[in-house]
Amino acid sequence: MVCSSTYTIAVNWQKPRPGWFKCNIGAGFHKEINKTSTGWCLRDHMGRFVSSDTTWMDGSCTILEGESIALLEALKTLTHRGISHVIFETDSKSVVDSIDHLYGGSSEFSSLICRINNILLCNQNFMVKFIRRQANNVAHTLAKAVLSWSRRCASMLKSVSESEANDFHRVENVPDSTV
Repeated sequence: MVCSSTYTIAVNWQKPRPGWFKCNIGAGFHKEINKTSTGWCLRDHMGRFVSSDTTWMDGSCTILEGESIALLEALKTLTHRGISHVIFETDSKSVVDSIDHLYGGSSEFSSLICRINNILLCNQNFMVKFIRRQANNVAHTLAKAVLSWSRRCASMLKSVSESEANDFHRVENVPDSTV
């Protein structure tokens, strides 16, 4: 039996409701220099830039591991800063599905998901959501820029963030089919 319905996924960045923040997560993969980078950007309910961070590490990891590491770093930092009421957005549907279904196993990825779920259990006002890559521009720009644009990151981020926050009207209807 196939159940089908339609739900809406934003194609452009959407402001959170008043009193909430949105944190967009991204990872970059640089095989030519054997590095993985991550970035996240926190904005308030008006779309204003609040905070961001970037990291990089030697070695390549899988896309799922990279996106999970980016999310874990953002969760740890915002928890440490005492920030709550945050919607974390990633364009990795597999990461979101693994978090929602308490994915288990003995891999590095499952270990990361377990650590993410432990933080989420302690922070009831944190949510993780899937978004389209088009709505996650600022996080991907940060993740890619960390290795080469460290001096220009702040001004570039402000420009991309403002542009993305002012362009939040287009949405797509996506069929949802489950078996």
